[in-house]
Amino acid sequence: MKTTRYISIILLCFCSIGFTKIPIAMDSIETAFTYTPEELVKDHFIRGSCQNVDNIQTIGSEFGLGYFSNAQDVLGFSKGIIISTGSIEDAVGPNDDIETTTSFNNVVGDVDLDIFSTSVVLDATGIEFDFIPFSNQVTFKYAFASEEYCEFVGSIFNDNFGFFVSGPGINGDFFNNAINVATLPNSGDYVSINSVNHITNTSFYIKNELEADATQCGTPFAPNYLDKIEFDGFTTPLKATIDVIPCETYHIRLVVGDVGDDKLDSAVFLESKSFDLGGKVNLIAKSEGSNEPIAYENCRNGEFVFTRGVNTNISLPLQVNFTISPISDPIEGIDFEVLPSSITIPANQNSFVLPVNILPDALIETPERLRLEIDFDCECLASSQADLFIEDLVEMEGTFEEIYVCPDQEFTIGPAVTGGVAPYEFIWNTSATTQFLMVTVNEPTNFTVTITDVCGDTALAITGVGIQEQPTGTLSGEQQICEGDTAFLIVEMEGNPPWSITYLLDGIEQATIQNISNNPFVFPVFEKGTYELINFEDAYCDGIAIGIGTVNSSGVNLTYTFSSPICPGVDDGSISLNISDGVPPFNTLWDKIVNDEINPTGLAPGIYNISVTDANDCLVTETIELPSPVDYTPDCIEDLFYVPNAFSPNDDGENDFFTIHFVANNFITNVKSVKIFNRWGALVFENNNILPNSSVTLWDGVFKGEKMNSGVFVWMMEMELLDGGSQLFSGDLNIVK
Repeated sequence: MKTTRYISIILLCFCSIGFTKIPIAMDSIETAFTYTPEELVKDHFIRGSCQNVDNIQTIGSEFGLGYFSNAQDVLGFSKGIIISTGSIEDAVGPNDDIETTTSFNNVVGDVDLDIFSTSVVLDATGIEFDFIPFSNQVTFKYAFASEEYCEFVGSIFNDNFGFFVSGPGINGDFFNNAINVATLPNSGDYVSINSVNHITNTSFYIKNELEADATQCGTPFAPNYLDKIEFDGFTTPLKATIDVIPCETYHIRLVVGDVGDDKLDSAVFLESKSFDLGGKVNLIAKSEGSNEPIAYENCRNGEFVFTRGVNTNISLPLQVNFTISPISDPIEGIDFEVLPSSITIPANQNSFVLPVNILPDALIETPERLRLEIDFDCECLASSQADLFIEDLVEMEGTFEEIYVCPDQEFTIGPAVTGGVAPYEFIWNTSATTQFLMVTVNEPTNFTVTITDVCGDTALAITGVGIQEQPTGTLSGEQQICEGDTAFLIVEMEGNPPWSITYLLDGIEQATIQNISNNPFVFPVFEKGTYELINFEDAYCDGIAIGIGTVNSSGVNLTYTFSSPICPGVDDGSISLNISDGVPPFNTLWDKIVNDEINPTGLAPGIYNISVTDANDCLVTETIELPSPVDYTPDCIEDLFYVPNAFSPNDDGENDFFTIHFVANNFITNVKSVKIFNRWGALVFENNNILPNSSVTLWDGVFKGEKMNSGVFVWMMEMELLDGGSQLFSGDLNIVK
């Protein structure tokens, strides 16, 4: 019944276009409005660096077009462009609503979708652009999904979509003679709700209905991706194929629409980088039996290999026109046989090999370059070219370096080959057939090898192997270094360079030092410890490794303790240094003036940098921070003033007044109030806003014009501090007569 569909959807229409489903399921597909239409097409749909794409325009609401990702498990491809009849955010899993909808204000109709729709088209959304293909076929991958599945299959609510292509050689039934390439494989049926579903063309359909929908459709409840995508069903990955004429301009409209009403979203997912405009024919040069682009007179001819670009229609022959570049050195008909001006790659073949037959001469020539060029009509494509080099055949020669070895030690021997044409074959007097031999000898021995190249030419190489005594490498040295400095140890070496050594540092093997040419060898070390030579080799032999070197550290060790200032504004911090190791006497240098080099006191908060140098000029530095106190503790303040606990207002000239005494240069800025109370709590004296001078005389013991009798009173004072805060103090006061 359409009534239920209408009521459930009308409630959703109160949502904004940018509504995001909450919560998003773990591993759900993701969508984003991150990219502009131009970026979506050029960066996320077109494949290849050569992008002949222009006139990019959107169709319908901007909220129905965007980017999707994390869809590999669901759609069979990971990311790309999503085009939807509702907000693209509605596609995000989980599938927790049987009628997900966003309406785009009932925008009616589409020039192409209207032609084959079962009812009125609403919320049509899409993107369109011009493109120039480089081959005779363009393809891309996509999938179609909908909330109309499965309960509205076979109804007028047959949400549909299309990829409408127009241009040279195309004569279809849609606007501007376009054709719709969104069709099922091996069929002319357009992909839609009614053509791919749980009943029809099921091999292309993936179920994802909720249980209520499956029950209504009479189909088993067997969803595949409820947590990952909202749509109730979608197609398997499909491929759109467009037959075109290379280098011509075509137009494509990619559009999807609701049919019958604007309820229940449908969407098309376009795979990233799958819109392939094709490419040029690839051209390489090589020689017969080799991938090297070098041909030799009297030996080996050359070849040019033409290979189809990606996505060309292999079922058709492909003619390729080419020219010999004017920068070429050899002359056609003199240095090589005349070439045709074109070749044809046969149908059902990917490549074609054009032979280049070399014509020998008696001249001695430098290598000559033969360049072939393929020219393309498309603006974006530069010509494809390849170079074949023609060289004179150089006489082959095999040579050996002088070799000395230790008796009964295995060594490698083999000739260096120049000239001729590789690959080479080798036959030794030992019957071996490899270029290099692993052998041992205990007396001087001669070796011979016959070398044959691919042209059949041969060369004989002979060498003698001499015998030498086993060489010795000796490590020595003992040094004192400061921490972080460099020491140098020495290895005395015998035999023939280059040498290599391996050593232990405190029993741990270190990386081998190779290709040593200086004797003795002085090598730097950076750590203290014992160095032991464990392996020594010269150019030919495994030698004898002996010797130990030692490196000791004479660096200074500096530790410290410190005490930060206790009260704000009072410089009473201290530092105590402890200097050990190293060689005395020690020189201590502070970056601030201090009253003691080792145990400075009276320090203000701040950073103190200390450098200590010993008699060997080994240096150690430290940075010490004395943090500032944050709060005024009661102890800080009580030490800054004194209040007597008695006075005698008897006019005898001694202690007649209640007086407060302050320490000079303190951090009390104001005595906000002084109050004195009798034993019954009655206020008998008050004074406010008193500057904290060295002594402040406050009360003469008179209350209401009469001297107070002897007794105990209570005083209270509120102090204002440098940081703007206040503290309250109190105490007892005796009047004595």
